[in-house]
Amino acid sequence: MNKNDVFATRNESGFSKAEDAAEKYFSKFDGLLYLRYGFDQIKSQIPVDKWMSIPQFVRCSPDYVTVYNNKFNFVEVKGCLDKVKIKLTDFMEYGKWAGLTNLKIFIHSSSSGSIYILKYEELLNHISQEVNDFGRYKDNSRLYFEIPLENLSRFKKCL
Repeated sequence: MNKNDVFATRNESGFSKAEDAAEKYFSKFDGLLYLRYGFDQIKSQIPVDKWMSIPQFVRCSPDYVTVYNNKFNFVEVKGCLDKVKIKLTDFMEYGKWAGLTNLKIFIHSSSSGSIYILKYEELLNHISQEVNDFGRYKDNSRLYFEIPLENLSRFKKCL
């Protein structure tokens, strides 16, 4: 399997390396409460046509909620190899979630094991100031922006 495989092929195991990495990371913090929040399309049995009938804002619900030191966060988890890809349409919906309360983006590289955690606003600032590559997914033609992970190295791992 590689980064060019379509969603169904990449996720046929029903297992998300990035979400597993996020939960392992969360469990290292005493007193951190984390709960699965958003839809898990990988583990759901919802056919694609039915999935697409759910409003995009709801489909883009953050993956987790966390409470740590009395601070509540939504957390969206992204997995990648050496570049993180984020659909533009999803990113716009994340902005709505960030408007409700703090939204963090947890990025896990399965090739290096690296973890990056950014506030939504930091990611927004990054993509508005840096040159990023764009592409389209083969399976749904959705436009995404792509950020090399070395461009994210300044972001600390913190919740």
